[in-house]
Amino acid sequence: AGTGSAGFNTGSGPATSGAPIKVGVIESFGGILSSNGLAQIKGIEYFINQVNAKGGLHGRKLQAVERDDKHDPATADQPMHHYVNEPADLGIVGDVHKVVPALIELLRAKQ
Repeated sequence: AGTGSAGFNTGSGPATSGAPIKVGVIESFGGILSSNGLAQIKGIEYFINQVNAKGGLHGRKLQAVERDDKHDPATADQPMHHYVNEPADLGIVGDVHKVVPALIELLRAKQ
């Protein structure tokens, strides 16, 4: 399963202070593919820690906001609903096979 993500540029511009920049993460913490999901979460957390160790993104720390899709098709759209109600600042990272279809369905429902 592939992971979709956004590129980051920490840049060398002036640092700004403020609340952490929230990065949405949707993965499987449980279920049949939990080992894959947990490994991907560790990779995302490693990346965020590396960015934060270098001063964050324009002086603001990144913060993962993790949601479990339970690798269950019946409830996989629930984490995406969280981000519709409380959007991530930077984007959503996760398994593209789950995140993209859930987002498409939510957008269709809003039309």
